[in-house]
Amino acid sequence: MKFEEVFKSNKPIIGMIHLDYLPHQQKFKGYNLLIKKAIDDLKNLEEGGVDAVMIENWKDESSFPFVNKKSIEAMTKISKIIVKKTALPVGINVLPNDYKSAFSIAKAEGLQFVQLDVFVDKVKTDYSYSKVLPFEINLDLKDFKKFRKQIKAENIILLVTIQPKHYIMLEEKKLEQSAKQALQNGADAVIITGKVTGKPPSAKQIKKVKKSVNCPIMIGSGLTKENAKSLLKYSDGAIVGTAFKTKDFEKVLKNKVKNLMNEVKNNNYDKI
Repeated sequence: MKFEEVFKSNKPIIGMIHLDYLPHQQKFKGYNLLIKKAIDDLKNLEEGGVDAVMIENWKDESSFPFVNKKSIEAMTKISKIIVKKTALPVGINVLPNDYKSAFSIAKAEGLQFVQLDVFVDKVKTDYSYSKVLPFEINLDLKDFKKFRKQIKAENIILLVTIQPKHYIMLEEKKLEQSAKQALQNGADAVIITGKVTGKPPSAKQIKKVKKSVNCPIMIGSGLTKENAKSLLKYSDGAIVGTAFKTKDFEKVLKNKVKNLMNEVKNNNYDKI
């Protein structure tokens, strides 16, 4: 499946369904609330006009790239529910970088795309907001490709972040080099972020990467109503999470979604 077959919009905006605390966490409040919050966010994202949604375990802190079994069970259960409740494309990102769970859930529940925060870059975590001790992630591309082929998940779209937010690069290379490596290793689209959540990449960064590879370039953080016109001129869409949410980041607000989506849909970026 191709990127354009999943994302029908010219500049697709993917809205995040950030899951609440999961069953293995002390602050878990029960499945009823976990599912209700996910469905409420889906409804507000859908009615606000996003082009797709993505499920993410953003409160699920792990000291390793692969997550707790109970997290996988919960995300599988919620993915099944979300897919049944929407006609929008649905994707998943299993943090910190659990590609096996992400592709397995997508394959089992009919999700169309997977995001990986780390793909071709060797990095160390920099979670200033977390008590988790820093650890390194260096994805084994050979194992990744073998696993994806083994479960017959090559038709699931792969979105990958390059030199991602909340990570320290452990090797020196240009952003364009990471983009080329990502494309060479099977990425369907490349995601560029700012340094932290809520901060966008620069237009200069987006333009450089856009010139270096022939694939969609997505903004992975910091897109707002105010900067959408300037940043989407050069990119091919965005993933939006916190900009759609309340100040405490606990739920999606439909009016915030509508405000940004109106800005996105009402601009002819080819003529800017």
